[in-house]
Amino acid sequence: IAARGVSTDIDLLIEGKNIDKAKEILGLAGYAASSGEIWNILGQQPFGNKDRSTIDLQWQINPVVANNERMKGFWGGIRLRQEEGISYYEFKEEELLLHLSVHFVDSSHLIQLKHICDIHELLTKYSGAMDWGSVIEKAFRWKLSGSLYTVLLFSERLFGPSVPNKVMRKLKPDLAKLILINILVQRDVILNKNSNRRRFIKSFMK
Repeated sequence: IAARGVSTDIDLLIEGKNIDKAKEILGLAGYAASSGEIWNILGQQPFGNKDRSTIDLQWQINPVVANNERMKGFWGGIRLRQEEGISYYEFKEEELLLHLSVHFVDSSHLIQLKHICDIHELLTKYSGAMDWGSVIEKAFRWKLSGSLYTVLLFSERLFGPSVPNKVMRKLKPDLAKLILINILVQRDVILNKNSNRRRFIKSFMK
């Protein structure tokens, strides 16, 4: 929690079919759900406990554009991990890259460049082993190709190329969007928080 900066809640991603079960478990642990129909629309709901950090229960990755096929695809790309007697699921590398991409462009995380560092670290570690054909196919099928292209370009402009050129060519958006992305995703813009272009990036990417 201390390393997260301003955010002090804990995000838990669950499958939609487990919403009622998860709410019941949190209730038994002393958490109370925030009221309001808006949470169902957003695909998430905060749970508070006066003695503990807030837990944000989420069943949609991009609440602005809910996509059941996308969520089904993400849940098809998980693996079970066990550490110190605790079992949990994590995304495989392809799904993790796509998740981090959409999470970055659909939020205020441009302000926090550490999220691009996370993506760069993922690419550095797994780019050579990544099935890029599968990544590209999923990106288009789940309507995340623009998000992925933008994030990969961010990483390239800050750290240098880390994915094959053919991947960038296949993900390239239409000309109008491509021109805007190239104008905005420039190193001097990214690193200058007072730049008018940088302030515009967040609205544009959403």
